[in-house]
Amino acid sequence: MGISHAMTGAVAWSALQLIHPQTTPVLVAGLAVTAGAALIPDLDHRDSTASRSLGPLTWVLCRVVQAVSGGHRRATHSLAGCATLAIAVQMAVQARPGVVGTVATAVLLAVILASVVHLVPLRAFKRGWLDEILAAVVAIALAMWPGLDLAMLGPAVLVGTLVHALGDAITRQGIPFWWPISRKNVRLARFKAGGWTERWVLRPAFVLAIPALLFWEPVMSFLGR
Repeated sequence: MGISHAMTGAVAWSALQLIHPQTTPVLVAGLAVTAGAALIPDLDHRDSTASRSLGPLTWVLCRVVQAVSGGHRRATHSLAGCATLAIAVQMAVQARPGVVGTVATAVLLAVILASVVHLVPLRAFKRGWLDEILAAVVAIALAMWPGLDLAMLGPAVLVGTLVHALGDAITRQGIPFWWPISRKNVRLARFKAGGWTERWVLRPAFVLAIPALLFWEPVMSFLGR
């Protein structure tokens, strides 16, 4: 389910903070991007959060992704699919400030950010286009910001999409992680998607893990004084 995928993306980026400390802006941006990117593989399903996040734009993207990837939980849930998307994002970022690179970066960011905002349970976001407009404005501003370093986008997208794939790998259906080398589904466990384990065990664990990882170093430093 969307909220679980987004939370795993944020947990993964928080964990990276322990290995490779980041500046506050990069940390905050990375949390948002990995959470959104962790929803993007499900653009291959018309009812997913990502497919409904930007109205007609993601509706069309969903149909294209479905046709290219072979359907739900196929190419987009593979290592090759995750790497391809991350490379595409990085190429778009590196092509800035050119027009093509700026537009591509803005569109990709808009889809990623809109997917996250779409999960926010605010009534204002459930009526009209406020969430889509907010995501688009922020994405355009970031893509056009002179001299803004967006080098973290590619790695953040790779982390987010990979944790999505691994999250689906622990469900009963599994995923073709090694596609196109092998189309056989990989199953690391057999949890039911949306079941009680996800709702009452995994999600609370994610909620606790994010602040614990983010504040681990400061707390340990304080206690060590």
